[in-house]
Amino acid sequence: PAWFEGRAIETAAYRWEDLPPGAAGKGPAVVAGAEATTVVPPGFRFLIDEFGNLVIMRGAAGGKRGRELFSRRREAKRSGRRRLPSPFSAALPSAT
Repeated sequence: PAWFEGRAIETAAYRWEDLPPGAAGKGPAVVAGAEATTVVPPGFRFLIDEFGNLVIMRGAAGGKRGRELFSRRREAKRSGRRRLPSPFSAALPSAT
């Protein structure tokens, strides 16, 4: 779990490198990668765009751009091409 607004909430953790373009999920989540680690708070969604960027949006779709991105993700999901990997349970790498 991770702490949000003074309480512990079960939080998914993903390796950024394991998320293909079109992968999407919702917070709370931690997306850890070699270059950066990002926290996606509760009430936000995330998507990996076609360039490998992590796009975070508030709420269900995040406005017009969010609807566009998530619509592409739904199309990819229907075709079975891009699936979100299961969260990993190993400890995140420590900053040393």
